[in-house]
Amino acid sequence: MKTILFSLTLFFLTTTCFGQFKHEQNSSGDPLSEKMDPNGMKQGNWNYMDSNNSNFRTENYKDNTLVSNLYKANAKSVDVSAFKQKNINSFSQKEIKDLATTLSAIGNGEIVILNDNTVSIHFYFDKIKNKAAIAGVKVDNLKKYALQKTIIFF
Repeated sequence: MKTILFSLTLFFLTTTCFGQFKHEQNSSGDPLSEKMDPNGMKQGNWNYMDSNNSNFRTENYKDNTLVSNLYKANAKSVDVSAFKQKNINSFSQKEIKDLATTLSAIGNGEIVILNDNTVSIHFYFDKIKNKAAIAGVKVDNLKKYALQKTIIFF
């Protein structure tokens, strides 16, 4: 009975906490990505998948320490390890609060603003509530704020 409860708890935690990840396993069922070692430390590549089932960012961990954080932009990788990370609800500007309301009705994801003020939005592949509404989201208005080198989570 304890084994069943433990298995159900583990399944619940992995599906709710790590929803943006698409786990890869070898033929024996051992994880190839998103690994937690027996001490609970992150190891290896943690791949973030968007609503199109494409990998848009890969974090690499060694003993729970972030080694690299590579964002894929225009066929090249950009290291976003030093980028500021903010939650969209921490902003006080009305325009950004309105954007937060819109995004919360669609799903969860992140907005990445590169050094050159390029803004892109990614919805996590299994955290979409309304896929049809994604096309109507406009984030270019974030360019007028000093948010270069920022990842905004929503």
